Amino acid sequence: MDIQKFLTAEKIKSQLPLYYSQVREKYDRTDTLTVQVKFTPLLESFLPLSSSDIGKLETKTVSTYTVPGLRKPTKECQVEKIETFDVIISRNSPYYTGITILPRDRVMLVDNINSQCILLNNSHQVVTTYKLTGKPCDICEVGDEEVAVNVYDQNKIQILSVMDDVISPVRTITTKYTCYGIAAAGNGEMVVVGDCGNDKYCWSLIRDGREVYYSDQYDSPSGRSNYIAINNSKTRVYVTVFKKNSLVCFNMEGKMQYTYSPDNLTYPLGVAVDRDDNIYVVGSDSHNIHQLSPEGCTLQVITTGVPKDPCAISFDNSKDTFIITNYSEKPKLHIYQLK
Repeated sequence: MDIQKFLTAEKIKSQLPLYYSQVREKYDRTDTLTVQVKFTPLLESFLPLSSSDIGKLETKTVSTYTVPGLRKPTKECQVEKIETFDVIISRNSPYYTGITILPRDRVMLVDNINSQCILLNNSHQVVTTYKLTGKPCDICEVGDEEVAVNVYDQNKIQILSVMDDVISPVRTITTKYTCYGIAAAGNGEMVVVGDCGNDKYCWSLIRDGREVYYSDQYDSPSGRSNYIAINNSKTRVYVTVFKKNSLVCFNMEGKMQYTYSPDNLTYPLGVAVDRDDNIYVVGSDSHNIHQLSPEGCTLQVITTGVPKDPCAISFDNSKDTFIITNYSEKPKLHIYQLK
């Protein structure tokens, strides 16, 4: 038996140079490579073996972005602008204050001036529009081909279906205060932030169509804060307070963790989180995008390719891309890639 095992091992060893050659050939042509050696059931019998009896080498190539564990950490990535495009569908100049990326590379916008939603296909062409009952500010995907849009002048959140590229109403959620920013928190939940009166702002967690958590009230001139984001583990919430030129981090119990207020961030609006929980804050008056670590330390300040008056931001973590809107005289959408 031991002699037979030894002979089997020697035959396998003799095939390794061929395997190495095949691996090297694939590696030179592939970003990410999965290799599996599959052996035939040798232990069933110890018969004389030819080289073909030993087994075969199976290789599978995978596009890099689909294997998050093998991608470069986002804090080490450079940000490069890759595309700019127009979405003009009305005589009145639109004001795209909210944006979200949907499955199949679709994009959905809210147009504050014209009180409507706009659905784009993967070529960034308009598929359809939907007239809202009031003024929207922000939008997020909440799963199952649905989005949530806050209609702040009515203290409501409208849940809309985008099934089969048709926008249709599903239900309406009433908030206790004027809600400006909204972000998905997973499993149909969402966090919202807005003006609760007396120069204060607050935020809440919505589950099953009702507010299950309502934060304390925090000071802010005018009471209005703009946008909100939540990290991937759903343990921290980030709020931009534009009147204080600040980003504020909270835990899920509403306790403030830190405030980010550098001199080169003015009128912060949109905020989003990448796959590594780094935070991106859009400086509207400073015309830049700040990338922060989860602990609130500046990683980089993006200025190249940032348009005038940037506003909202949405991330596609499967591709390490994000889109921002701007609200200048001729608003456009701007796509960036982390490389």
